[in-house]
Amino acid sequence: GMLMLFAWVSVLPIPTFPGGRLLIARIGLIDARSSGTQSLIMVTLLFCAYVFGVFEQFSLWFLIFALLLPLLFFFGNDLRIPLILDETEGLSEADHGRMGLLLLLVFLFLLPAAQPVLHETTWDDPMTHELKSPSFAEEQEDGTWLSTTKIQITNPSALMKPFAIAAFLENPNEGWSISWDCDGEDTYDLGGQGCGSDLLPKRTAFFWMNLTWDKATKPTMANLSYVVEMNGDYVVEAFAVRPALEIVPGTQWYDVQAGSYTHRCVDLDGSLIDSPWLNLSVSGSNLDGLQTTLVNIAGQSGLKTNLSSVPDRFCLEGLDPLVFEPQMATLTINNDTFAPLLPQKRPLTAYVPENGWVIHGEDGFSWEALLGTGILLVETPHCPINASIAMPVRPKGEGDWVWDMNVRTLGETPSVVGDEVLTLLVPPGKNLSRCDGTYNPYPSTVFTSVEGPELLTTWMNTTSRFWTTPWAIATNGTSLNTNMTSFTIHNPSNVSVPIRLERGGSFGDDWAHNWDGGPLAPGDTVFELTPPNAPLATMYISFESGSVVLHLASYQ
Repeated sequence: GMLMLFAWVSVLPIPTFPGGRLLIARIGLIDARSSGTQSLIMVTLLFCAYVFGVFEQFSLWFLIFALLLPLLFFFGNDLRIPLILDETEGLSEADHGRMGLLLLLVFLFLLPAAQPVLHETTWDDPMTHELKSPSFAEEQEDGTWLSTTKIQITNPSALMKPFAIAAFLENPNEGWSISWDCDGEDTYDLGGQGCGSDLLPKRTAFFWMNLTWDKATKPTMANLSYVVEMNGDYVVEAFAVRPALEIVPGTQWYDVQAGSYTHRCVDLDGSLIDSPWLNLSVSGSNLDGLQTTLVNIAGQSGLKTNLSSVPDRFCLEGLDPLVFEPQMATLTINNDTFAPLLPQKRPLTAYVPENGWVIHGEDGFSWEALLGTGILLVETPHCPINASIAMPVRPKGEGDWVWDMNVRTLGETPSVVGDEVLTLLVPPGKNLSRCDGTYNPYPSTVFTSVEGPELLTTWMNTTSRFWTTPWAIATNGTSLNTNMTSFTIHNPSNVSVPIRLERGGSFGDDWAHNWDGGPLAPGDTVFELTPPNAPLATMYISFESGSVVLHLASYQ
């Protein structure tokens, strides 16, 4: 390329260049050295430089023009250059024409296609991505639903660079599954999922993400996030997928306390296009002998309703959090049947005293009481991806080991062994997350912190700091699980915690219990409950007005 450039420059009609001698051979020394000819050559050079953007950035053309222009200025009118012995001889007309045609062809075919040397500023530009929101899922002939989304990664630099991409569902058990068509870009992945490769310079990689729904019910909306590893970092982009239907419910029901009632709600997305009315209904109770109406549509009577517009959410109203039966999760919207996921029976709420939790190495009372180890975060929607997170530093000497999450809002749970004691200060009224430290951006546990007493509960062979999680359901005197009506509350402090009993439901038999009516003294308090012979009986624990409340209800 460089030799071709030199050859092309040498045939330019510039004094002292071979091309300058060819010009004299064609038109003669007097005409070639005239002011008009030399001015025309200079104007032509400047015009071509402007048209091809020579002066837009530094390049080799600057050096070439620095050589050509002085030669034109200083030797353009010099009749002594070159020395010609047979000036009057001249060329024949045939030779004159052949030389002109040859020079034209040389200029056309030797003209450089691009600047051979360029000051490149984009040689290490970062890779870019185009992540599109998943397309609407369409029903296939086999009854499944499919959403296919095209994704592209571009490498604008002059270097080969690696990348990897995957997608993760917020609720992987909801019915959607993810598969990838990598189109050969499968060298790398993230946690065994997705696509990735070493992308060549100036290339774009294309591949496709497929979301499939294969349950008998219609698909619900689903939240998911792309995770992209490129440019030495991780990028997380959140999206949602939904089927091509008028009205679609959200992924999961959720409970909202409304005074003495519990509302079980699900979000709705869409608008009425082909349907004049919005018909909503859920299945009724399957309990035999039950006379009390336990669940209604919020603000109405019954489990069916017709609406003229689409509300933001649809709610059921129950007498307590445990009266919602599993079949009530199935929601029918205008002849389309959906089955959003059920919420947890009891929400995860962390009651933390002002002086914090005391974490020690005893089995059952360490991090397993928070459902495991990992990374703890405060008010963070996504987990850090494959990150190395520092642990709270152990004190040197006899100092107290304290992790204040008001200051250090993110950290990996340290190992607490032997006689070590860690005080965990948790800000009240915040949402906390526990992450596993993998490529999945969604936390494995999410809970809310509330100021309250430090208690632990042992229920169903598990010890937990979420001491309001025990619950029980019984029908006709038989509990759903054998051991769910027995639990132990451990008070690690030196101060007794008040507890009271609250009965609810219909008139009839009540729960039997062994509680002596006293507060929760330091140490263990064991509760043994016996459900009544009623169509439905429920038990759960809450914390209200500074007191632990044991709710016992029976419904006839």
